[in-house]
Amino acid sequence: MITTISHDKSIHEETEYDVVIAGAGAVGMALALALNRLPHHRILILEALASHALQPLRPAADQGRILALSWSSIQTLSALGIWPALSSEATPISAIHVSQRGWLGNTLLQADTLGLEALGWVVREPVLRWVMAKALQSSGVAMRYGTRLTAASSDMSRVTLHLHNESKPITTSLLVGADGTDSSVRAMFDLPASRRSLPEQALVFSLHCAAECGTVAYERFLEGGVLGVLPLGGRHVGCTYVADPQRVERLASQHEAGFLQAVDAMMGGRLRPMALLGETRCFGLPWLMAQTITAPRTVLIGNAAHTMHPVAAQGFNLGLRDVAALALALAKGPDPGDQAVLACYARERLADYRQTACVLQALLKVYGMRLPGLAVLRGLGLGLLDVMQDLGDAVSLWGMGAGRPYLPALWLGGIHDVS
Repeated sequence: MITTISHDKSIHEETEYDVVIAGAGAVGMALALALNRLPHHRILILEALASHALQPLRPAADQGRILALSWSSIQTLSALGIWPALSSEATPISAIHVSQRGWLGNTLLQADTLGLEALGWVVREPVLRWVMAKALQSSGVAMRYGTRLTAASSDMSRVTLHLHNESKPITTSLLVGADGTDSSVRAMFDLPASRRSLPEQALVFSLHCAAECGTVAYERFLEGGVLGVLPLGGRHVGCTYVADPQRVERLASQHEAGFLQAVDAMMGGRLRPMALLGETRCFGLPWLMAQTITAPRTVLIGNAAHTMHPVAAQGFNLGLRDVAALALALAKGPDPGDQAVLACYARERLADYRQTACVLQALLKVYGMRLPGLAVLRGLGLGLLDVMQDLGDAVSLWGMGAGRPYLPALWLGGIHDVS
């Protein structure tokens, strides 16, 4: 079934657009909201899954993937006009506590020492998509659900797209691939990418705790893994445990009482969990880095361009930096598919991807090594970071993207952004 959402019935019959976005995930919808603010842009969003269409009721508060939104992401969402509707659904992060099990060293990055309301916010991904879809419904952007690209070709002036179960092709000045790690757009244009499966697995779950959990996020480095905890308001928290498959399976296979006891031990008694909320979910971790993110009148954004280890919370935050950069680039000229504009965008974004990947790899190497004495040094390092307040503040600001646009949000958001 193909569902088209728009208040302008003439758009339903359109076959020519300025921008077509493949993928109605949060990154694709954010780009549509950004470009809709530019003059003379006819925009179409294509989504293969009919289930992603706007539902009449707000998603349940205890369902769906948890996102940690960096400070710079909040600024982007505010600029798009959706933060007022989303803020009531989000839980602020007042501090991030980073520690290593078995060692006294730790660091606490606090919002109030930086003069900020919060370091970031936590929101359920289905709620975010629902708020975005509602905003798009009243924007005039055409949205087609339950259809997919079957073929695409480009020349110097247009991209021609063929859709499943539609007889007429459509054309566009710019095709944006926001269709995830297994991007059809990337495959159709033979854009090269490095891809592998990471050795770790992730286990995602939510907990009901014995007392109010406050607004502190935790990142706890353990032997052979890392546990991230995000506040969800009240006595609820969302957790992601990333470790080798054997450790993940051992935890996931325990009965509830044993599971809660093991998690409480991992956190050093800080959580006092009383019950699991919903089901636990286990999945592998793909890693992908597109070596080229543009083709003639075509560009990749979000996970279609980069899928990284979740310890850096880079999925949605990095994708929103793509959105902000691409919207700024396209605002400079009348032709959204201009190759010079896309080339400039690609240079900037690829530099950000490389910088993010290098810092992430260094972090993973340090915390993945098991050399004698290295745990002591790691613990001392965390302790020194807490003592050196100026350095701690600098790390916080860098992680939130303050000072320069689109800086990696390495320290913000735990490890939950695993789209």
